Amino acid sequence: MFEDVTVLRTTNDTNVWVSGINWPLGNAGRVLVALREGRYVHVTSLEILFEIARVLREYFDFSDEDAYQWFQEIGELSEVVLPVERIHAIDADPTDDKFLECALTGRCDYIVSGDRHLLDLRSYRNVEILTVAAFLERLAGPLR
Repeated sequence: MFEDVTVLRTTNDTNVWVSGINWPLGNAGRVLVALREGRYVHVTSLEILFEIARVLREYFDFSDEDAYQWFQEIGELSEVVLPVERIHAIDADPTDDKFLECALTGRCDYIVSGDRHLLDLRSYRNVEILTVAAFLERLAGPLR
């Protein structure tokens, strides 16, 4: 009778943002379009925002101004949280723990990632870790 309108909550990792920004017609770009359309809630932290801006500058030659514009836009599109717990779950790359911390603080359903260290976990404390393609399937499908 009534459709479940529960909105999915996610944390997208840095490579999802960087891929979506640089290749907007690809799957990561579709994830960003879905966010702008309000199809899910994105949760991030200042640490993640700073990393995105740094990667855009250092690896993709974005100017400080352009990287800052993305920092602002992502922050405006997102719920920005201050993680309350430090996690040590990814020995191979401890810098990826920030995505787990953010997702847990923000009560996320998913982390969307292309990072093997995160994807190998599959889930962490009831937060499912999905590829971009798998997340797009969840957004498109009736099962949430």
